[in-house]
Amino acid sequence: MTQYMATCVPGAEEIVKDELGTLIAEGNTLSTERGKVFFSSANELQHLLQTRCADNLYRVLGRFSIGPHKVDLPAFRRAVQRVDYGFLAELKSRRIVVSASRAGRHSYSRFDLSNAATEALLALGTFTPGDEKAHDLAFRVDVKDDGCLFTLQLTKPDFRFRSDAFASVRGGIRPTVAQCLVRVSQPRGNETFYDPFCGAGMIAFERAAHPHRKLFASDIDAAVLEAARANLASDVILFQADATKTQMKNESVDTVVSNIPWGKQVAVEDLGQLYADFLRELRRILKPDGKAVLFTDQQEPLEGACRGAGFTCVQVTQFSLHGLHPGVFIIRRAEP
Repeated sequence: MTQYMATCVPGAEEIVKDELGTLIAEGNTLSTERGKVFFSSANELQHLLQTRCADNLYRVLGRFSIGPHKVDLPAFRRAVQRVDYGFLAELKSRRIVVSASRAGRHSYSRFDLSNAATEALLALGTFTPGDEKAHDLAFRVDVKDDGCLFTLQLTKPDFRFRSDAFASVRGGIRPTVAQCLVRVSQPRGNETFYDPFCGAGMIAFERAAHPHRKLFASDIDAAVLEAARANLASDVILFQADATKTQMKNESVDTVVSNIPWGKQVAVEDLGQLYADFLRELRRILKPDGKAVLFTDQQEPLEGACRGAGFTCVQVTQFSLHGLHPGVFIIRRAEP
């Protein structure tokens, strides 16, 4: 069994773990750390790369003990050289780069770690130097206190972004975050799906990767809709609309998933009023057994709007994104 590590947005570990559980053999153990999910699998790599919630996938090469001082780096280099790299034997080109991170009290820097690992690999005589733009193998060193994790990146640098061709807009989220929101909604093949704050269409794009009946997406901004039209396939019904006054029929939507405005990247004059008006519209368009998965760091106004519109609001998890901590909330009709 090969050991792997999947990285993700901190807070999304259980969502990624759930997805990976569908891709690996039943009974394999998955464990989590902040921003990481570890697992073992005998499955082919291409099967594992079907993950859409993880940012990157790595092969675990080794776990070492490491001292806190620079004089401990020679032992670290020897540990790197003892790793079995036989699985790379068929590669004709082996240009390498090494990145490193460090947490704890150490007298060396992450650059010292990266340089030490690079020197150790090059000394083996089977690797050649590469750089960030031109390399075949990307190794990673993560040191926390006296433990060291040594891994090899299996995914391409743009894996988490799907495609360089996807047009982005201000306030958008990356595909892996959008897919996490979709997965929380438990997508079903017979449902009508809607994103009323679609922006460039990332959430609808990720929802289209699952079986569906009808996909709708809208935004009030005509300019961002042009980006969405360039990004989305024809099976997504895209239209311009105010999310508080949509064109959807009464009780016509099974599931809403949306990255609603937070008032950070997209300025909103009165966020509380927007949420109140939107939740009332959500009450009108959702089927009685429907649900919404909403993404925002404005928990208090969201919960207030839910109470006013007759919804329950449950936070599933909280992500850590660029110093912000938005929550993932499931919204349902309150019991009579």
